[in-house]
Amino acid sequence: MKKLTIIYGGSVGLYQGYFRVFNEIEKSLGCIIKRVSYFKFITKINNTKVEFLFSDMPTKGKNYYLNKKYLATRWKELIPPPADEVATRIKNTDAVLFLGLCGGFHGKKGDIHTPEEFNELLFKKTRISHKKDFKINPKTKIKLQNFLLSKIKAKKSRVVTSNMALTPDNAVNKDEEIIIKLAQILRDHTEVVEMETYPIVKILGHKFPLGIMLMTSDLVHVKKHMMRHGKFTPHKNIFNKNCIRAIKIALEI
Repeated sequence: MKKLTIIYGGSVGLYQGYFRVFNEIEKSLGCIIKRVSYFKFITKINNTKVEFLFSDMPTKGKNYYLNKKYLATRWKELIPPPADEVATRIKNTDAVLFLGLCGGFHGKKGDIHTPEEFNELLFKKTRISHKKDFKINPKTKIKLQNFLLSKIKAKKSRVVTSNMALTPDNAVNKDEEIIIKLAQILRDHTEVVEMETYPIVKILGHKFPLGIMLMTSDLVHVKKHMMRHGKFTPHKNIFNKNCIRAIKIALEI
């Protein structure tokens, strides 16, 4: 029997509660999803075992633990393990599918991306402040044969993975202009930013067929569409529709 491993980027509550994505998968694919641990769910679709995992942020560090505290106090929720730990634990599977959200430097909310180029931007501090923090090293760029390319109506984007959400809440003095200035610098090098894919591609991209699908949930450079604490409303229907489409494609690998 084949096995498919699906990783969601973000908290369980985001996908199970806000998106209700498991309900949509069960209705669309005729399966029953069971929870076997806090961060692991399983099901069987046709002749394939499907495992659902969760990851949050690229690796452990100061910003990971700050996010852990935020989730615990604001949402009473546990933080998933970081992406590098989740990827390292995956040993036996026939394919891996990553589904998540991203901030956009171009386009609009709800845009779907099937990226093929990845890089990282790791902040050393816990607040975004100076222009010198915004550098991306071109030597760390990696590419992926994303198995979703041309099979989903999506943008072939470049992605940068950050260890901090690019939001005014993470800027010095909650300064929106710092985030806008950062977006203006980064948009020449990448289309979107998120927090998990780089280590997943680096660790798993040469081991298994790997598909990555992201949806733009916020626009980093537009004040009214920036991500903020208490104001985060990604498009549910668009994400769920494309999530199910991506799963169907992955089941055929």
